Amino acid sequence: MRMLSGSKALVSSDVPVLYIDEEVLVINKPSGLICDYDTKEKEPSTITRMCKVQELYGLPRRPIASHRLDKATTGAMIWSLTSRAYQQYNRDFEVRAVKKTYLAVVRAAADRIPKRSGSINGLIQRLKGPGWALTTTKPCSDATLIRKKAHARSDWKLLATSPTAPLSLIEVQPHTGFTHQIRAHMAEILDAPILGDRKYTPPDHYTESELASRHLVPTPDDTMCLHAAGLTFFRSSPSGRVHSLTVCAPLPEVFVRLCGDVSIPLPDRYINGALYIDDDPVKDSHPVLNELGGRWMPKPGATQDRVDMVHLPTW
Repeated sequence: MRMLSGSKALVSSDVPVLYIDEEVLVINKPSGLICDYDTKEKEPSTITRMCKVQELYGLPRRPIASHRLDKATTGAMIWSLTSRAYQQYNRDFEVRAVKKTYLAVVRAAADRIPKRSGSINGLIQRLKGPGWALTTTKPCSDATLIRKKAHARSDWKLLATSPTAPLSLIEVQPHTGFTHQIRAHMAEILDAPILGDRKYTPPDHYTESELASRHLVPTPDDTMCLHAAGLTFFRSSPSGRVHSLTVCAPLPEVFVRLCGDVSIPLPDRYINGALYIDDDPVKDSHPVLNELGGRWMPKPGATQDRVDMVHLPTW
């Protein structure tokens, strides 16, 4: 392994890195970042943006996404730095060994969500026609449109409801990873589409402009209020012990501001970010971090202060 030279700290990136060790990094994915390297993507492309991350940390190769988030979804996302980590997390996501927690602001007042929590479990389908694609839990009479189907499960919990607008904060833990699963489950099963999700918001719900004018809600422009708030995954230390790491990704400023404007309280760990190792909260240092060569960097600017301390991997 080699160490990063201090000169690399002059490079900046618009993709925040929350956690990095010798084999993985966890970013706080911004809205608009796609998870694939597409040479035809318009700039600033994912290739360009992750190349800056590569340069900032002196990585021998670009990080590789270990799972996917929708383009408009923000939050915690694992990228592998070695082939071993890439293979491990492919397996871990496939067998559901990684725990995922999402926060969503949905279009629903208290009377629209009669229960405080529940589990959505049933058939879901991906339909595709000329120039369009859609995920739905509803039956489809035209079998030629069905591209894939599976049983999908999402556990949900109502965290808060606005006293001034028909909006609520929902925590969702998906146990499967079907395309647009959470978006379809919220819109079709709970009848509570995610704010800003124009694809799955039915016509009988308020439009963005109507919601803003009738309830004084500063709805975000081209932003969907769905955030991958937490990821729990496993890392093996050189001593052979396996540790669970939970990374809580700070919410986007627009999400926090909107919730504040409509008096929806937010958990502090999702405003400022948090790291837990084996369920213990980590502030700055931790023995397991030292073993892993890991760094926790939830605040902007922390990367540049600590980047020269990171051990770098090889493939």
